[in-house]
Amino acid sequence: MRKIILLLTLILLVSGCSEVQLSPRYQQVLEMSAINVRAMLIDCRAGNQESCEKGLELSANLLDYIVDASYGRASDANDR
Repeated sequence: MRKIILLLTLILLVSGCSEVQLSPRYQQVLEMSAINVRAMLIDCRAGNQESCEKGLELSANLLDYIVDASYGRASDANDR
């Protein structure tokens, strides 16, 4: 019986870590932010200081948004 409980516990732990589940809203914000930050990084490397600052700001906002999602808190990406 003990082995079965251990096996079931391991299966639950492994299945719970297989992938991150995001709502469609959070998934869309994540994808668009990734695209925008990547474009700003290219501009930043080309010497555009404004893109460097804006890209860093957008990255920080995205991380805050993901943290909110991980705790189940609703947030609006436009608020930041």
